[in-house]
Amino acid sequence: MRKPLVASLNQYGKGAYPQVRCVLLAECGTHAVAGMQISRYDESEVHGSHLLLRLVSRDMLVLVDGGLISAGFIQAVRDRGGHVLASLPSGMWEKGYERIKLRDGSELVRLTPTHRGCYPLGKPIWVRIISYRITDERLGEIGKVYRLVTTLLNPRTAPARDAGGLVS
Repeated sequence: MRKPLVASLNQYGKGAYPQVRCVLLAECGTHAVAGMQISRYDESEVHGSHLLLRLVSRDMLVLVDGGLISAGFIQAVRDRGGHVLASLPSGMWEKGYERIKLRDGSELVRLTPTHRGCYPLGKPIWVRIISYRITDERLGEIGKVYRLVTTLLNPRTAPARDAGGLVS
């Protein structure tokens, strides 16, 4: 007697093609994969990104997708001596925080501890938010304001105008 086929699960329920979540830590220049975390499709990529933090070393710049960024993640990278540059979702950290406007148009924002989420922020940290508008239709929606967050706080060593070059 033949064994019945076992259906796998994906975001639509049972199906023939199982899905997984995969988070990579890759080197930008060579695209070499330094680390990878694979988990079930229903487990958040946020968990995988935190598991890869063990591979972050001193003075490493970690470029992060906007959906994975959080104050707790930033603090974890800084605790390892690394830095972060990430796209920032609309509305995130726009109001209710101490701010210092810098000459280059960026601003320092003081994030305060929170006990929300799986990876909460344990101590206050400063981040720098760089806002810019797209002027070339090939690069996105013209006139839309995009925001980056970074732990590179000094505008002299990391000018806002150069931030686009870091992520292109």
